[in-house]
Amino acid sequence: MRGNFIMLQEEDLEKAFTKMLENYLGTHQLSEKPLTEEDKYLSSDQACDYIHVTTSTLWRMRQRGEIVAHKVGGRCLYSKSDLEALIKKG
Repeated sequence: MRGNFIMLQEEDLEKAFTKMLENYLGTHQLSEKPLTEEDKYLSSDQACDYIHVTTSTLWRMRQRGEIVAHKVGGRCLYSKSDLEALIKKG
């Protein structure tokens, strides 16, 4: 077998895959509607900054079912539109 091989540690492969998936989710539409600013996904830290809460508060909100987290490569991503709805709800 001929060719070039690249050896990666498992965590490096996971980081690369997560980044690729985040980029894909952030730039590709999953339905017929055009992608808007509200359709983007935020990391936990970004979501905390966006709704002005601590990471522990965000975790409790997720546990109570107040907000949905989308798990991607071991990371939780939050839909910006879900966060907007939460802010409007109060």
